[in-house]
Amino acid sequence: MTREEAAAYLRQKVSWVRDHRHEIPHIKVGRRVFYTRELLDGYLASKTATPLPRPRPGAARSVRSRSKRRTA
Repeated sequence: MTREEAAAYLRQKVSWVRDHRHEIPHIKVGRRVFYTRELLDGYLASKTATPLPRPRPGAARSVRSRSKRRTA
């Protein structure tokens, strides 16, 4: 896929894809740059963050958070 198609797939502007070309995996044939769906999916998977678990209601807070509250 072309840079324009890759931008649409990533839901980004073409200029963003161009600016991040050193981060995004691609295939280069001569001067032409191509992207595959598999490479882009791998890139997105590597950028996916795992959220931290939410504290349970009523759970004890850490000592650090209590000390910050007292000084504020």
